[in-house]
Amino acid sequence: MLCPEVWHFNEPRSEFKLRSISSEHNLLSDTNINTFYFNHLVSVTVPDSLRIPEALTEKLTLDCDYYMIYDLNPSDLLNTSFLKFFVKSGDLMLLSINTRIDCDNCIGIIPTGQLVLSVNKATFQRLGIEGGISKTTKKGKDKY
Repeated sequence: MLCPEVWHFNEPRSEFKLRSISSEHNLLSDTNINTFYFNHLVSVTVPDSLRIPEALTEKLTLDCDYYMIYDLNPSDLLNTSFLKFFVKSGDLMLLSINTRIDCDNCIGIIPTGQLVLSVNKATFQRLGIEGGISKTTKKGKDKY
């Protein structure tokens, strides 16, 4: 028989936010959708409506360019040309793929140009960078 502690895993922290927006508020404002950079899903419920507002449909179906780059070395993100043409122009949002942002080492850049690192303790110490324990980690305190 396996020791019961073997199966006692700390679940990754997730966040669920529910926001109700009345018709007098602007659902499409930057504060409602565009500033949640790493969301993978936005669900919208429009009760008691026969038609979905056209502005909402346009905003949620807006097509954008998406590129997947393999074997990118994070140090390449510090290249002067890359910073000038992509990061400083505000035309870039980057996120590691095939990683769990709350559990694995990952890197991201948000449209404001801010570099976001989410790493475990060993990687944090090996990099020798300034920073501290993630404010979003409640259990384990092993994300920096």
